[in-house]
Amino acid sequence: MCIRKAVINTLLLASMLSFAPPPFAVEATLFIGELAVDDQRHETTGKETVKLDLVHIDDRFSDTAIFNRIEDISHNGNIASFTAEGYPYDALSVNEPWHLSASFLIDNDDPVFKELLLEINKQYGASPTPSDIEDFVYHYIADKNLQHGFDMAAKVAVSRSGDCTEHAVLLAALMRMFDYPARVVTGVVLSTNEAPAAYYHAWVEYYSGSRWDYLDGTKINSDKTQYYIPLSIIEDEGFSFAFSLAVSFQKSAINKIVLQ
Repeated sequence: MCIRKAVINTLLLASMLSFAPPPFAVEATLFIGELAVDDQRHETTGKETVKLDLVHIDDRFSDTAIFNRIEDISHNGNIASFTAEGYPYDALSVNEPWHLSASFLIDNDDPVFKELLLEINKQYGASPTPSDIEDFVYHYIADKNLQHGFDMAAKVAVSRSGDCTEHAVLLAALMRMFDYPARVVTGVVLSTNEAPAAYYHAWVEYYSGSRWDYLDGTKINSDKTQYYIPLSIIEDEGFSFAFSLAVSFQKSAINKIVLQ
């Protein structure tokens, strides 16, 4: 067990070295890192849609999860341009058996989850909704900090500690326990207020019957001027999941966002 943890931590450290944490603030303790925003808008308030350019480190935008979700997205070299309006739902891919299964990363077959299951039933009844489970994760992870790499779900269930990645894996684990197909997504969350900011982030998508909808255990998703930009889906949840994470972060390697 100690060897497994050491290997994973080493791989995660190597994959995340290029992502500096954002300036320390209460809301920033949940994010993986910050990226630059170039605000070229004439108006900065009252808009629920925004035109933007994502400037990637190279030209691999066609490999990202966002590329097939937005009809008007254009791709020119290392720049992807589109209009952000609400969440870019995924209605093309269908859920697979592993979206309901325990795995090395989403290890909800650990005995600790029996206690969480009883607690959720006590608070929300036998059939909690996705928003109920999201709410439970938000309150259950009481110590919100950047001190973790990418902990497995059972470890999060014990420590009750972490940033967006820990919220995401625990939320995915609990969603699957209640028969909601779920997967972990990484990407960018963008705030387009007068002082715009963008952060690397992790959240969950669940299959709601006809499309993949989103949940965020950090509950930062109440602001209409906030946009989630999914860039990568973690599909390898096995022992080598750290390598999948490295690929995810490479796909998410955005130099900056330009607001139009």
